[in-house]
Amino acid sequence: MKIFTRWLIVISAVFLHYPAMATVTEYTLVIDREPVNITGKIVERITVNGSIPGPIMEFTEGDEAIIHVVNNLDEPTSVHWHGLLLPPEMDGVPGLGGYEAIKAGETFTYRFPRRQNDNYWHHAHSALQEQNGHYGALMIYFKDEPVVQADRDYVVLLSDFSNETMMAHPIHLHGMFVQLENGQPGEKLPNKHTVNVAPGTEYSVLLTADEPGEWAFHCHLLYHMSAGMMSTVVVAEYDEDDLPTAQPAPHDMGGHHDHH
Repeated sequence: MKIFTRWLIVISAVFLHYPAMATVTEYTLVIDREPVNITGKIVERITVNGSIPGPIMEFTEGDEAIIHVVNNLDEPTSVHWHGLLLPPEMDGVPGLGGYEAIKAGETFTYRFPRRQNDNYWHHAHSALQEQNGHYGALMIYFKDEPVVQADRDYVVLLSDFSNETMMAHPIHLHGMFVQLENGQPGEKLPNKHTVNVAPGTEYSVLLTADEPGEWAFHCHLLYHMSAGMMSTVVVAEYDEDDLPTAQPAPHDMGGHHDHH
């Protein structure tokens, strides 16, 4: 009877923690360094599950994602889920939000709910591993049927190289979207997680700081980030005790005397 009671308590706790059981979608990504031939010449690059880019990962909005990342490199690695809204410790930036890099020979498991739908990508946030092949696409389908039906979806993921000296800076904020001010009314401002700033230009964006945590804010050319084009945006938990006490109006403060 005691054993049965213990199991009943455990099962009850599980159901209380997950009021509605989400569908779990699980992947394993193996990060390795292998010879590849993309341009007709064999070179050694970083692969995800043996390919560049990595395999397409597919989810449905509301899924619980479980992603095991196996690091077969001889150096630390990481995976950042670009554009996704998730807990800071799952964002994949070493040293931020309580997340540490995945050490050589170790495995780390990411687990978080899919709170949105659209096409996104993932990539390393360690050294120049992204440029060496550590990236891939992920798709999050609508929870309900999409408005436009198609026989098949094709995912196109582009990667390019540039020798230009005057370079644009794709400025990327983790964890939250910003609204790009472009002269349109507030309700029509586009949501952006990356704003491409061309040479000699500047942009203004609006941010609603509604995701508590420590978030990276940087140029997405990761060699620029490594050179110092990176900062952090810290969003504190809202606490009414931290709000300043309202000050009484001057005429209510006393000590006022009329002069005649």
